Amino acid sequence: MGENYIPHMFKMLTNFCWNFIVQTADIEKVFLMVGIKLEDRDMLHFLWLKDPFPDKLEIVEYRFNRLVFSVRPSPFILRETITHHLNLYKQVEPEMFELLSKSLYMDDLLTGGDNDEKALVVEIS
Repeated sequence: MGENYIPHMFKMLTNFCWNFIVQTADIEKVFLMVGIKLEDRDMLHFLWLKDPFPDKLEIVEYRFNRLVFSVRPSPFILRETITHHLNLYKQVEPEMFELLSKSLYMDDLLTGGDNDEKALVVEIS
């Protein structure tokens, strides 16, 4: 079956709820930020109408070159991509790495602190 790569949502929410000051963030259009290798794009074909109101219908074949939201492995691919990029900074920014590792669920960040000052400073407990 393998390891669970997605953090447990319950633990994240309970940790988040203990904060008096909370912060949330979202990576906008995150799936579209992940590119697909040229050799893998043949797996992502789709058909489209060239003109929806012509005298004669013409169907055009395209390939996605970005990660598609609705494909079954997309959440796993996204999570592994984020994990890869976090690991690049593990040695340089260990506190930020730990905060993001425990506070990110897919593309959503849930974090905070006891007061305004602590909420704005990376503090790992």
